[in-house]
This record gives sequence, C-alpha cells and structure tokens, in this order.
Amino acid sequence: MAAILMIVTVFAPLGLVRVSAQETLQEAVTTSQTTASDVTALLGDIDGNGAVDTFDSLRLYGYTSGALLLSIAQQRRADIHPDGVVDMRDAAALYRVVSGVTTTVTTSSTYPSTTAPTTAATAVKGIDVSYAQGVISWQEVKETEVSFAILRCGYGDDEPGQQDTRWDENAAACEELGIPYGAYFFCYARNAEEAAREAAHALRLLQGKNLTLPVFLDMEYSNWQGNLTPSQYAEVATVFCETVGAAGYKVGVYSNLDWWSNRLTDPCFDRWYRWVAQYNDECEYQGTFHLWQYADNGAVDGIDHPVDMNECYIDLSLLR
Repeated sequence: MAAILMIVTVFAPLGLVRVSAQETLQEAVTTSQTTASDVTALLGDIDGNGAVDTFDSLRLYGYTSGALLLSIAQQRRADIHPDGVVDMRDAAALYRVVSGVTTTVTTSSTYPSTTAPTTAATAVKGIDVSYAQGVISWQEVKETEVSFAILRCGYGDDEPGQQDTRWDENAAACEELGIPYGAYFFCYARNAEEAAREAAHALRLLQGKNLTLPVFLDMEYSNWQGNLTPSQYAEVATVFCETVGAAGYKVGVYSNLDWWSNRLTDPCFDRWYRWVAQYNDECEYQGTFHLWQYADNGAVDGIDHPVDMNECYIDLSLLR
C-alpha cells in the first residue's frame, strides 16, 4: 500500500493548493446519508475516473496525512461527510466502501454519555482474557463476582491467522450464558492506512457476534509504535474507532497510565470510552476514565491461569 501511495504522490498534478473549509462547504453535498451508488456518482471518486476504488482511498489518505495536495474539485468529492472539512472521518468512510466493509458512507459512532465516578463504590468487577488463559469454564466464572468480560478478538493487519485462537469459543460461551462481554483488538498500526486495515480486520472478526460492551483498541506497543507523535496516535485511533463505530459498535481505547498521561493526550480520545491500566491500589489517571485494569495476576474460578482484573464505572445496562 505504501508503494502505491508514493506513486500517487509523484504523479499528482502540480500547482494544486488546499482550499479553506468555507470554499469546500460552498458546494458540499447536503444529504445526511449517501449510498455506495451515490458515492460513485459524486462523492468518493476523487480522481474523477468514474469509479470509487483503492486509488481514491489512497489519494484521500495522502491528502489527510499531508503527503498529497488535491484540487478544489477533488476536495469537494472527498468531503464525504459534508461538513466543509476533508479529514480522517472522510478517509475512514471511503476506506469502508472500497474494502467492501459497508455499502454506506455514514458515520454512527457511539460515544460515552457518562463520566467515571469519583468513588469505586458503584464499580463492578470484570476480567479480560485471551488465548493465554487457555480453556475457560465460563459457567464457573459466572458463579463468581465477575460481572463482565472483555475478550481479545485479534491483532494487527487483516491477514489470516491473526485472530485470537480462543475468540470464537469465548464469545460463544459468554453469549450462551448471558455474560456481558466486549472485545479488544491489539494495535500495531502506525498510520491511517494501517489503522483502516486493522479496523477491517476487527469488523470481520466481530461479524455474527452480539457484543454488549464496547470494542477497545489496545494501544501500548512501545517497541513498534513508541516513536509516534500525539497527533499520529490520534490519527490511528480516529480511523479505527470511527470505522468500527460506524458499523454500530460502541468503541473505546485501552492503554496504560504512562501512555494515557504522555502519549494519548489528543482531545479526540475524550470521544471514546477510556480504559486505563495501572496495577495499583487506586488509579492515578487525572482525566476521565470508564474502566480500570488494576491487576494482571487475578485468580478466578474456572480459569487455570492468572487473569487481568478490572473495575467498570458505568452502568452495564446502559451499554446493552
């Protein structure tokens, strides 16, 4: 994908300049919902060749990342959400169309409507698990104080074999037993294109599942993502969360206290559920958070291996 983007950049028309939001807005489409056929007729066909395809997606990502300039006419076709600004929401929507994830370009992300309480008095206990916990006796788990579970569904690019080997089994058991559950996806993405592919991967894994809790993007891999800037972290999270949220899922981001305090600082993160990891007697994060992972060595009946323990500060019934 990167090699193609370089080709697009090299052969982009010279002398093009960005237009202001107002200039773009003057001829923006006013419909609130646009089908794939409408996109082919007007929106998304950035290069104007009569088809909405991968090259349009690459051009839009190149523009939003600052690597490519678009003419005024191209920007008007790229303003898929007609708000006068060509941004990552437009890029995520176009990617969903060309990848076949959806046939619409509308966004319906669900954002938090509550804040974390100042006391843990109303907190409910939960766990998060992956293949590392092995075969779980979920009936035994249900009989403990555990009120919810967040299950790893997969990781990385949209490639075969990169799903959690216990995902399907764990999700099926939670649904059968009525255990509220969500999912988390381990992130490797370092730019918008990689984040879009990871979102497509997550959506493929989520198909057919009936989650009652959010889908969380797990951002913590310092060896791979550690040299990104706050704006680049924000770009990755925005593409993933907007894309998954547009498919109807509640979305959030998970990371540790250090990352939340020093890297994931862009205001965009206030739009999603925030899950903070700090193994301590109390969570010292200074901002709003909705879940706290307070230990990684918990012992729960039905699970033979140490398990991550969590508290949730929002009413689970509001998420169903």
